[in-house]
Amino acid sequence: MKVHGPSFLTTSLAESKQSNAAVYSPSVINASMEQCHWKQMWNWGYGLRDVKWIDFQCPLIRRDVLEKIKQYPNELIYGWGLDFYTGCITVQSNLKTVVSDTNTITHMNSLTFKENKIDIGVNEFCRKAEENMSNYFRNSEMNSLYLDLRQYGEHYTPYDTR
Repeated sequence: MKVHGPSFLTTSLAESKQSNAAVYSPSVINASMEQCHWKQMWNWGYGLRDVKWIDFQCPLIRRDVLEKIKQYPNELIYGWGLDFYTGCITVQSNLKTVVSDTNTITHMNSLTFKENKIDIGVNEFCRKAEENMSNYFRNSEMNSLYLDLRQYGEHYTPYDTR
């Protein structure tokens, strides 16, 4: 990740407090032609936007959310799914999630893999992470909400009223 601006953290904290966000994220620009799959994370130029969930590239999570979660399921520790799990909790608890278009990060797209920092290829990691996440939610009482959140992120526009 690359953080822009001298007051990134100050801005993040102020915006999360101002918006009463239980979960907050800056918007994300990928350092490649391919952008984040989850469109609610893009910078739409709207300022602060209420969304249903965020991709965990740079989350700020309020204590009350973490107290509801207590501990993430062990099945989700490898790879992906913590963001969806948190989204399910905040939606079920009617807590606010916000993305900021005035505070943006650059995601370096698989840089850990490209620099051989871990002993697994990006394709294998993504396959295992997706499989692990899908298996967890398929067998969870949150499955329907998880599938709704996936659809929401794939088809999001700032005009979305779903």
